[in-house]
Amino acid sequence: MCSRWTGLALVLRTAAAEAFVASPAPECAWCEAGNDACNHSYAAYELDLVETSISGAVGGRRFPLWRPAYQPPFGAPSPATLAVVVHHGALRNGDAYCAHVANAVLATGRDPASVLVVCPQIYEAGDAGLDEATMLWWGASADDGVEPDRGERDWHWGGNSTAELGASLSSFSVLDEIIEALEAAHPALERVVVAGHSAGGQIAMRYALFSRLETRLAIEYFVANPSSVTYLNASRPALPPQRCCDNATIASTSYAFAAPGGRCADYDAYGYGLAGPLPDYAAATTAARAIDAYGRRTVVYVSGAADVCDARYAARARCAACVVDDGGLDTSCEAYAQGWCRMERLHAFAQFVTAFYGGDVHALVSVPDVGHSGCGIFQSREFARAARLLG
Repeated sequence: MCSRWTGLALVLRTAAAEAFVASPAPECAWCEAGNDACNHSYAAYELDLVETSISGAVGGRRFPLWRPAYQPPFGAPSPATLAVVVHHGALRNGDAYCAHVANAVLATGRDPASVLVVCPQIYEAGDAGLDEATMLWWGASADDGVEPDRGERDWHWGGNSTAELGASLSSFSVLDEIIEALEAAHPALERVVVAGHSAGGQIAMRYALFSRLETRLAIEYFVANPSSVTYLNASRPALPPQRCCDNATIASTSYAFAAPGGRCADYDAYGYGLAGPLPDYAAATTAARAIDAYGRRTVVYVSGAADVCDARYAARARCAACVVDDGGLDTSCEAYAQGWCRMERLHAFAQFVTAFYGGDVHALVSVPDVGHSGCGIFQSREFARAARLLG
């Protein structure tokens, strides 16, 4: 009799365990809010290969760019007055970002011929879609700029393309050459929006800081939801002990800035700050020249008001009953010195820039109900208004 009930208990426990495995906690809806409403109704895109200044030295290899198929090939004449150069994030899905922005433009009702959508495609070694015989590529990124090369080959940080070829090109130089080609091919062009989300927001911010490009065009930089930014001095926001990020608290906080204490020796190393060696392009600009220019750039920080997730900390602190997906948040000590989540990092940095330059030289735009979603950001009313996509 005893053995019979023991057997029954085992069956019940096993069934309960199977039910638990089959019904995991749902993902937190807010972490990547914006993806569910994404409009990709226009879905035809072409990949152009564009000659660069080093193509002759690397066997004719060219740089890949996506564009909507309704648009002429890159470099062909058009009546466009605006170009949106939108950079993908760490997933290196340039076609998806092209879809985000092309559909945003089409939704405005303006003549699509008046807006060029240009979508750089960084490939890393081994990526699907890379043809090493015809395309320029980058080495695998460490994503933090500190190890192993302090950004020398990290495209997020302006690093150079692969060392396997006879010459290499900074990811910042690629953007320079794209804009120069747009200026040459489109006499009616007046304005270029350089926009990026997540790791694309990182490259947009650092390109705005270090660019040496001289052009008749008005260049505007839109930095959306980056995991880190480059501070202009050794100060960082004075933060409370780590906590579950709350967007209302962040939005209402006025940050003080000072050099942080603690054990993070590399918190100001290049990428997170300006200390130590710089990659080739940034070194040629110099930190002093970059700081002087940055305050005169037109820069807009675009913050998803729900981009508050940190998977590692949420699991430890039980911030939510759902499963947190933070989209690859940088959880290094260097990044944590800038804030506990992406929203806090961007809001704090916008305040830092105002204090550093002594005025509102840049703008901060908050996008409600959007988390870590490139589509949610670039198809928002807030982005359309700030980037003047409405004409």
